[in-house]
Amino acid sequence: MPQALLPAEAVALGRFVTNKKSPAEEFFDSGLLSDNVRRSNVLVTLRNNFREVLRYTSGTSARSTLTTIVSSHSSFETLGCVQMESLVNKTYQLENSTAVFESICEDPGARKWLIKMIGRGRSIHMVVGFETIIDARVSFNNHQIKERGGEITAPVSSALTAALAVPFPLTDVLDVGAGVSETKGCEVDTSFSAPGEMIFAVQYRKLEFSWLSSKDIDKATLRKSRWRINIGVRSLEKLKENDVIDARLEADSPDAEGEELEGAAEVLDIKPLGIQLLC
Repeated sequence: MPQALLPAEAVALGRFVTNKKSPAEEFFDSGLLSDNVRRSNVLVTLRNNFREVLRYTSGTSARSTLTTIVSSHSSFETLGCVQMESLVNKTYQLENSTAVFESICEDPGARKWLIKMIGRGRSIHMVVGFETIIDARVSFNNHQIKERGGEITAPVSSALTAALAVPFPLTDVLDVGAGVSETKGCEVDTSFSAPGEMIFAVQYRKLEFSWLSSKDIDKATLRKSRWRINIGVRSLEKLKENDVIDARLEADSPDAEGEELEGAAEVLDIKPLGIQLLC
């Protein structure tokens, strides 16, 4: 998980990644990128006096009943806020990403990497855009709250019912109990400067795969993103039936190649210095 912003050169358009929050962790950059990703097919937009605030909330809670008399509970919540300010914000968008994807799939190295990731059960995405800030000021606030406690209930009504051998009315009124809870909280504020051009959000398109049989496919229908595979990923029995892999970008249909899909940018985990509060 990245603990800060990423330098602009750390992520390439057309890259295949398996972790959307960390595009520099497990990835593949094809040797064909330089031929297919050029200034002419990258749209760059600029915004001045940029300011963005990102807020997030996460938490867990648990409750356990030991007996009908004793129970306990605990909860943990994190509230955070990241504010970024920069004189210049840039957005880089890869145009006609489907055509670029088709060309990259012609690379034997890309095919080998994709097959390996499929074998590992990974979800694979292609980088089609990212946003940067230049010489930015970043402020980070993190607030964590931890609560735990327990309750004891004295079921007076159950005792009376057992003693009198008859149902007792208004049972909830007679039952008494007591509880105690403890709450701890801690907060940290951090700010820093990020010199140069830094990436804070990345846009992806997800890859989809399907298996086909060469018996049902004419050689003419094989294309850059549809190829026969060797034994290794699938068992021999399955391979006899399905020995062709068809790769495409999500939302692409066989008769709609070249259409562009705009997806929301994935904001990176901006947690400077790896701060972990201990409550």
